[in-house]
Amino acid sequence: MRKLICFIIILSFTILSACAMSENEFTPLAVEQTESAFKKDAHQVNQETKVFSYFLPDTFKVETKKDSNVLLNQKGQQYILFVNSNEEMTSKRSYETLTQTNKEPVIDETMEEEKRFGYLVVKKIEGSMYEVTVGIGGAKITTESKANDVPDNAEQMMDIAKSIQIK
Repeated sequence: MRKLICFIIILSFTILSACAMSENEFTPLAVEQTESAFKKDAHQVNQETKVFSYFLPDTFKVETKKDSNVLLNQKGQQYILFVNSNEEMTSKRSYETLTQTNKEPVIDETMEEEKRFGYLVVKKIEGSMYEVTVGIGGAKITTESKANDVPDNAEQMMDIAKSIQIK
């Protein structure tokens, strides 16, 4: 009986791990969805701090709010939104700092328009977990994500980042 239970557990893990997207599968999706969100019109702002206002999708909740930082939660998953109000939307400083500390990211993609510089940086943490950071200029949002969720999380994060308006 014990061997049967061990076999079932091992088989379950094997099946579940086979269902996870590989980096080769989620990378083009994440880049495409993030670039699409970057290019479309920003959502109307519906939240604010003393320093900035921003759009927050209905599925997100604010856990804590400070002048330049907001801790968000979506169905148990935490996101950290940080805004450096001294940086313009065209600034590359936040991106450069991030890429200097994250060697060999899975995704390192930048996007530019006349008045905005955006980016998506994804690095592997462990197993099928990834740190996803999306930003525009001095604003960035970061979360830890399962491989299958990277594309959708990155898109939602870009929707939030592109809506930020410094006061």
